Amino acid sequence: MNKGAKIIRDPIHGDIKIKKKFVDVIDTPEFQRLRRINHLGTGNLLFPAAEYTRFSHSLGTFHVMKLIINHFEEVFAELDLEDELGQEEKNLALAAALLHDIGHGPLSHTFETLVRNIAGDKDYLEHEEWSKMIITAPESELRRVLEDNFGPDFPNKVAKIISTGYRLEKPELLSAGFKRVNILNLISSLISSQLDADRMDYLLRDSFFTGVEYGEFDLARLIESLRLTVKGANYYLCVPRKYLSSIEEYLLSRYHMYKDIYTHPFKREIETILVKLFSRAKKLYQKDKLNNCNLPQALISLFNQQQITIESYLNLDDIDILKLIKDWRQSTDPVLSELAAAFTERKKFQKLMEADREEIEKLKKELKQILSGSELESVEQGYFWLENQVEDSFYNELYQEEEGKIRILNKDGSLDDFRNVSEIISRSHKQPDNKKQVYVNFDLLAEEIADQRKVQQLKDKLKEEWIKK
Repeated sequence: MNKGAKIIRDPIHGDIKIKKKFVDVIDTPEFQRLRRINHLGTGNLLFPAAEYTRFSHSLGTFHVMKLIINHFEEVFAELDLEDELGQEEKNLALAAALLHDIGHGPLSHTFETLVRNIAGDKDYLEHEEWSKMIITAPESELRRVLEDNFGPDFPNKVAKIISTGYRLEKPELLSAGFKRVNILNLISSLISSQLDADRMDYLLRDSFFTGVEYGEFDLARLIESLRLTVKGANYYLCVPRKYLSSIEEYLLSRYHMYKDIYTHPFKREIETILVKLFSRAKKLYQKDKLNNCNLPQALISLFNQQQITIESYLNLDDIDILKLIKDWRQSTDPVLSELAAAFTERKKFQKLMEADREEIEKLKKELKQILSGSELESVEQGYFWLENQVEDSFYNELYQEEEGKIRILNKDGSLDDFRNVSEIISRSHKQPDNKKQVYVNFDLLAEEIADQRKVQQLKDKLKEEWIKK
């Protein structure tokens, strides 16, 4: 290996070999921050070993992309397109894979949920946009290293790949003149689509660290299935029909991981508790009652409905958020203290019977009548009430991105949408579930409503008819 290169031992992929120019990227403060961002957010409260970080996942995605590049070198050679995949294109693909998660906030996607609810969507940015801003920021050490190692316009190209800018310019997955591939479009799709390096790594990694086996699939064969085909004057990313079972295996693993890990009822419950917790903290802060608390600047901006700066965003990680929650357990505000304890001590709320949306709305109207004249005008306003939509749709989970659809190549050269070919998908398709999951905390209920007679009425109503036995 070249001087300065490294071999990193990974529990999923074994040895990951990294050249010096990418080691320099990894050694920047912006990338090292990912060591302090848990990949599964609050998932370790459900699966105790789910403690790995965005740092290791980013290295894994880099490795998977390297395998994909090696595969596509052969594919391009078969089509007499060797010149299309040059060293710059390979560097762009690897850098984009390495940096695709650089913009994640504390607790990963959980932080996006917090910001979305607390900020009321005001200037809300997805982590992909933060990634783009961090990579291209003039003051970024990461940008300087990318420019020094790869060229002055390299950061902008990487940022555009991550934010799918090249794909938005051309609706087709691969669209260009005959015998020329829109290579940046292709690279972008291999970073974010239905078949991408990101998903290929995190499904295997999440399966390993949660201790479940149904997230596993044959990575080598999945990569081998990727092809390019010519139709008219366009090149399309596709999968020959003979690999259909490999694609189904991969998508089924993703389905089970979504159902039993990513949208697990308790994981969503604890995330909703965090939303309530930080909403309470914001309310106390605005009333100057959030005592004995050194808020990070990013949260001060958030609570003041102001845009978070790149510098304050990069200074925020899991350590800051967890320290705040730990301190809030001792708050003199009983609601904030109870919500913080619910998170740190894993105190579940009481689950009601799962019901259709209409039934839940009817229940809330009945509870609103009981609450009439109290401090709370509706149960949704209360910190004691959690409400989540049940998510259990095979089809929607797999095809939330129309532009990333999987094309199946038939023997006659025609292309079919995977949805129309796979019997598993067609037979499993159903409409999204209309049911909701609702949880209550009677201790918080007693803290929020001064009229204990009304508190007792609410308890009686819920316990008699709605508490899950």
